[in-house]
Amino acid sequence: MLGQAWKKLLWLTIVSLCISIAVPICAQNSPVSAYQPNYWQPVSRVNPGGPVNVMLVNRTKSPLKYNFLDDRGEKDLPVGDSVQEKISFLPIDIAIYDPAPQTPTSKTSGLKYKTTVDKQNNDVTVQVLSREDSRMSVVRIAKTGSIYIF
Repeated sequence: MLGQAWKKLLWLTIVSLCISIAVPICAQNSPVSAYQPNYWQPVSRVNPGGPVNVMLVNRTKSPLKYNFLDDRGEKDLPVGDSVQEKISFLPIDIAIYDPAPQTPTSKTSGLKYKTTVDKQNNDVTVQVLSREDSRMSVVRIAKTGSIYIF
């Protein structure tokens, strides 16, 4: 009698598994969105399969410096000027900063970046703007082509 109970239980388990695999289950929509705004969300994307042309445009009132954080070294980005660099390999990090010395009483503004992408030519334009409440300093183009700002 105990052997037949195990057989029935095993048979019911197998039938239940088969039904659960064959019948799709509709889940409710989650009330929480999967996207959570933070510094690690990409602002745009480029095609990682080809070279990427990066243009930096200084829209601040201060001369800036930039560095591609590779063997290129630090370079100047004058007020109202722009520079263009061709990137052959990803990932790449671009640091952009105000070289003026910071003191506890100095009132230098932070930087904000506005990016636009021309997907046809794989061009990225980064406009550097002044903004008091922002302390962004790096643009990263990941191996996947995602562009991050932090």
